[in-house]
Amino acid sequence: MTFRPNPTSRRPSTRQRGIAMILVLVVVAAASIMAYGVIASATITTKITSASATRLQRQYLTESGLNLALYYLHNPAASPVSLIYGEYGNVHYPGESNISLGDLPGTLTLSVENIENGVFSIVSTGTIDGESITSSATIKLDKSKKFTQAATFLSSVALNNKVTITGGAVSLGSITLNNAATSGLLLATNGTAIGGQAVPTSADTRFPLSITHYLPYYFYKGKRYTAKKMSNAPVWLPLLDLNFVDNPCNVWYADNNVTFLLTTSLNGTLITTNGKSVTVQGNLTVTPANGMPGLVITDDLTISGNNRNLTVNGPVYIGDQLRGSGGTPQSVVNISGVLISGKTSGAFYSGYNGSTNITYDATRSTVSAVMDEIEDINSVTVQSWNNNGSTP
Repeated sequence: MTFRPNPTSRRPSTRQRGIAMILVLVVVAAASIMAYGVIASATITTKITSASATRLQRQYLTESGLNLALYYLHNPAASPVSLIYGEYGNVHYPGESNISLGDLPGTLTLSVENIENGVFSIVSTGTIDGESITSSATIKLDKSKKFTQAATFLSSVALNNKVTITGGAVSLGSITLNNAATSGLLLATNGTAIGGQAVPTSADTRFPLSITHYLPYYFYKGKRYTAKKMSNAPVWLPLLDLNFVDNPCNVWYADNNVTFLLTTSLNGTLITTNGKSVTVQGNLTVTPANGMPGLVITDDLTISGNNRNLTVNGPVYIGDQLRGSGGTPQSVVNISGVLISGKTSGAFYSGYNGSTNITYDATRSTVSAVMDEIEDINSVTVQSWNNNGSTP
């Protein structure tokens, strides 16, 4: 049997083969484009994800900066840099640059500004891979110092039999009683030898070295006011600043030595600056506003002459010594509140042999507004916290 080709069956023409080849190339090209699109899309997604992750890292970094600044504001003794005096009188952590947080990527720059009494603005800038974002916060600290003993001495003190302390005393040195009358807890390095206790290692050793750095301003109930400057003339009249709006607490300051010649009353506060002293040559009575100190004397308090009387119904700070001049056996110093001695060495009394009565009064033992260095932080309030992360 002989096979014969079907006359109707023909081989594909050259044109048909060309079209088929073009179709194959189109399909291959389309597949390549689709594959490239998938790869490109994955690459873009990876880049977007990486960029988002980096931005998130920057945001977390700036928030860490806000928390770090908040910690140093709350714990100023832990600050790795020197504290500064703010415009509104608060000693605080100022911030730093190029801070690294362990093994975490990037660096921080922190800026802390004292924008009101007790209020701080924090700006935190986090930088990773050369790009930065910034977050901010506003923090309010409520500060004051409440003393719990009638008398607080920075160094050793020698009393005498004309001294009465009611309400306890603490000294970071020794206390020599010399028949002084005391009641309440005595804390000193030799406390157990005088019927008290040894001063604990956790005792608060903060004493102001410069407590008038923002005069003529003072702060009362969160607002700033202006104290009245005293003249250089000796004072023997009642002290009253009639500007009750700007000086509601009747605070006076002097950059010269002050002498009270005759009977003087001050329902307010007296502060001397720059190591200036106060001499009482007559009778002086001081009653400050609640929460304010009565006397803040950066040098000596001298009782000059006999039958002189000094009465302070509030906290008294003496930077150097309580002294006597010209014979003072019948003179009397009465402090109802708390006495704070910043004397760094030697006896507290020098030449004064009158009576000294120091009585603790819990309602008059708190200081604020002019002794920022020794005031405790009672509460922290976050007024604003913006960690959205903006490009600086």
